Amino acid sequence: MVFGVIFLFALFVVTRVVILRYTANSLVANVTGVALAVAFVAGSIARTFVLPTAEGAAPAAAPVSDATAGAGAPVAAAAPTDVTRNCRGVKGSPSPNGFGAFDSLQSDSGAAASANAELAGNVEYEAIGWAGDGGKKSPALGVCLLVDGKFAKRARSFYGSSRPDVANAFASPPLELSGFKIVIPASSLPKGPHHLAVAVESLDGSFALAPHSFDIVIR
Repeated sequence: MVFGVIFLFALFVVTRVVILRYTANSLVANVTGVALAVAFVAGSIARTFVLPTAEGAAPAAAPVSDATAGAGAPVAAAAPTDVTRNCRGVKGSPSPNGFGAFDSLQSDSGAAASANAELAGNVEYEAIGWAGDGGKKSPALGVCLLVDGKFAKRARSFYGSSRPDVANAFASPPLELSGFKIVIPASSLPKGPHHLAVAVESLDGSFALAPHSFDIVIR
């Protein structure tokens, strides 16, 4: 406070001396000195109470995280990847006990089919579920559809959709991107009974069957 008063008095004196030197008018010098001091005081008040400074401004609200304590950073959402090419040219039969689940079979209209269901022909279906590398508890390389024990070469596999339920169940954040969708064209399901299963491709390139399968009949 004392320093401020001294500074204002010095500012007034210096201003008055300068003005008197060039104008020889004491009134002009006094008025100019007072005006400059008042302007300085007003500016100080504005900076303190009106204009926020970079240091004093409230920080922007941080984005809400869905990470749980001890679970690591949340996994960024990503678009599923077309991994169909991984299924072409595969020979042999996959081993049992794959890490994942063939959850549902849906028509292109979104209606879910039950096991041993009779389904309409000439309709596109989708196999939905999740899969991972069981040894590492991490996402796999991809998934492939098997129709009656053979790899369905015309089916299109998409892998990497969000499955936070899987990540939470296994306490492994990377498994959030373990969801899959396999588009099954009508040409892959001719009339008659069929056994549908999903093979999971692990990081070492091996294939294993995901738990659950569907036995259906195409009318």
